[in-house]
Amino acid sequence: MSAAAQPDLRRAHRSVATWLTGVGAMAVVSLAGFFATPFLVRWLGDTPWGAWTVIGEWLGYLGLSQLALGPGALTIFLLRAHTSEEGARALSAMARRGLRLYAWAALALMPAAVGLAWWAPHLLEVGAGLENALRWAVAIAGVGSLALTPPLLFRSVLETVQRGYLVRAALLIQSLLITGLSLWWVWAGWGMVGMAAASIAGMAVGALLWRIWAGRFLPQWRATPPASLPAGEIWNFNWPLVIAMAGNQINQLTDNTVVGIMLGPAAVTGFALTQALPLLAGARLTDIGSVSWAALGELRHRDHSAFNARIIELAAAVLGVGLVLMALVGSFTPDFVRLWVGGEHFDGLALTWATAAALAVYGFVCFFTWLLDTQGDARRRLGSSTAGAVINLGLSIWWARHWGVAGVACGTLVAYLLTDAWYLPRLAVRLYGLNGSALARACCAALVRGGVGAALVALAVHMLPGKLGWTGLIVNLAWLGAAAAVYCWFAVLRAADRAAWQARWRELRRRPLAGSAA
Repeated sequence: MSAAAQPDLRRAHRSVATWLTGVGAMAVVSLAGFFATPFLVRWLGDTPWGAWTVIGEWLGYLGLSQLALGPGALTIFLLRAHTSEEGARALSAMARRGLRLYAWAALALMPAAVGLAWWAPHLLEVGAGLENALRWAVAIAGVGSLALTPPLLFRSVLETVQRGYLVRAALLIQSLLITGLSLWWVWAGWGMVGMAAASIAGMAVGALLWRIWAGRFLPQWRATPPASLPAGEIWNFNWPLVIAMAGNQINQLTDNTVVGIMLGPAAVTGFALTQALPLLAGARLTDIGSVSWAALGELRHRDHSAFNARIIELAAAVLGVGLVLMALVGSFTPDFVRLWVGGEHFDGLALTWATAAALAVYGFVCFFTWLLDTQGDARRRLGSSTAGAVINLGLSIWWARHWGVAGVACGTLVAYLLTDAWYLPRLAVRLYGLNGSALARACCAALVRGGVGAALVALAVHMLPGKLGWTGLIVNLAWLGAAAAVYCWFAVLRAADRAAWQARWRELRRRPLAGSAA
């Protein structure tokens, strides 16, 4: 094997290992959540459970506010340090600077977290009996999450050195701990406060693991002085990235809040539970971008031809496979929700299919978002992403009044289609010298073939007799999932893509993680 081919295989091995770890972690966490959620909904009640779901969105905006104070652009500087001639020493110096930025930003936002806790009952109508519990839950979750954000620096280090599988392992342990403690403390009568305390306890364990595992990639950590990073340079990259991320937040983390404010916290429960299975599957699509950015960034500087081919391959695969996957999941969602938490919590096929379609499009958008943001080009997508966020919020509020919860998901879908879904690929072509015609042909072919596969899957599920029980659901999901995988392999992926993946899998079986550890 040539010397040039070995780094490429190591990059592929690390990305595959990260993605597979994410799939495995998702399976375990999903199984735990599958058993835990019906008990939590029953013990908490619809209004507290819906309110806690909205709190999760508020924490996302609190975290974004923290990134706005400096740490948002750290991924760019960490990647630059890692690929520089100094390597590990430069990475250690940049990580020390980043840790200080995170700590100062967390301290600066503590008053905001306390203020949000005090005003929470005014933002979300939960009833007089739950106001104090809501305040304490927001206070514990807000202050605790800010205090635990500095260790996110070590997560970024692990992702930068393409050890994302260690990140996923820590997230798995964190999620299982949160689930277990939530069940225990909610059962003990702590309600939303118990949910908040369990979340912070789990996050603390995850943060500790990231710190321990990142240590081997940060030699002479204490002896290395922090890197010099002028405030102007940080701001130059940070402000467009944060504005672009704000657009992403509105697109991703606004729906529950809109439903809670427009229709009440109790309505959030059915909305969130109906979306649970599609969101779970959609996360695997977005993972492709999150596990690929470090390898693609390195590849761009070393082999532009391979970089171009890899972008086309992954973008087409995400789009085509995403359509088939989301059609499969959307088709089984009604029976899943009915068996899982009861048919009264299923909010309709319109919401299901709008959510599935939006997630298929978002997986494609997210791939290019990761690529642009980690190359320091977030400012280039500000106009499109901001316009999409405004359209999404406006349509979601408007359609929620007329169509209920389904209108919120439709607003998200239409906003993506009108803005980022076509603009971000075009932007990447212009900035990175990609073969635009080849990318367009590959994506159009994936759209057609994936659309046909999605229609076939939906038709097959529609022809199944009657309401399914758990056995019927599992059996039919298994054989249709296998058939969909075969279809994606032979019909969605191009011949060249299949050959490339076969070569990677052969090498991965021969040397499972040897290349990844190098």
